[in-house]
Amino acid sequence: MFNKEKKFVFVHNPKCAGTSIKNAISEHLGLDENQHNNENRFYRNPHLTLNQYNYYIDDDLNDYFKFISTRNPWDRMVSLHHHRVLNANHKRPFGLMCRVGQLKYLTFSNLASINGEICMDFVIKFENLQEDFDKAMKKIGVNNPPKLKKFDHGNNRRKDYRSCYTKETKEMIGDMFAEEIKRFNYKF
Repeated sequence: MFNKEKKFVFVHNPKCAGTSIKNAISEHLGLDENQHNNENRFYRNPHLTLNQYNYYIDDDLNDYFKFISTRNPWDRMVSLHHHRVLNANHKRPFGLMCRVGQLKYLTFSNLASINGEICMDFVIKFENLQEDFDKAMKKIGVNNPPKLKKFDHGNNRRKDYRSCYTKETKEMIGDMFAEEIKRFNYKF
């Protein structure tokens, strides 16, 4: 999501409250996300990387406030799997999803970089969601940020993510997301 008037780019990191964030911004600022999507024909994927925004937006992104949300990768991958099972008729077991190299596109460095260099001005941590969202909104001139509404895509799981892992799958996700685990001090 981006806005030329407020000069911001929000990179929607899957399963990190991105839908709640985009909906709150759109409602509060009176933005019609569909209008935003139609005027930018490249915008078919709600999860564009910062590098993709940089390529498609005519302006210099150095003039924009760039932010993203992040979440503990082990928790996030369980949430992603539950989402896929419930909404995409995904039949692949969790362990197999962890083994497939297709998850690399979800790494922070892939989503938050321009030409290999991380270029975010702010990161909203899922674990501090409302507080960090409020800070990001103040950076774009919204002094009374709205309260975020939970939008869970029907993914109303109750069990602790740790119970979904084996030693092997824990290590696979730990290795794949090692950079952000270190950067944001995430623990299993």
